Amino acid sequence: MSFATLEADLNAAVVAAFSNCTATMNGAPIVGVFDNRSVDQQIGGLEIESTGPQFRCLTAAVPAPPNDRTLIVNGTTYTVRRREPDNTGMSTLYLHAA
Repeated sequence: MSFATLEADLNAAVVAAFSNCTATMNGAPIVGVFDNRSVDQQIGGLEIESTGPQFRCLTAAVPAPPNDRTLIVNGTTYTVRRREPDNTGMSTLYLHAA
């Protein structure tokens, strides 16, 4: 068994065990971890607290390119601003409330 196969199997097991929702993109379900934590931002010397919704999932589950596509999570519609793959088969989608 190749390393790539082991990595894919491990990622699938992690997503199955730790996912907290199933999102929808283009009508297709994507299982992953949704996080809408607060983040601190610096703008012109001022510190502003904001939310930073993110969705972490298998890279293979995301259609390319995902930017500006709609992702529905728990009934809320988001726009994908960018995708950051981690080169291990997982990606983080950075979202903006639509």
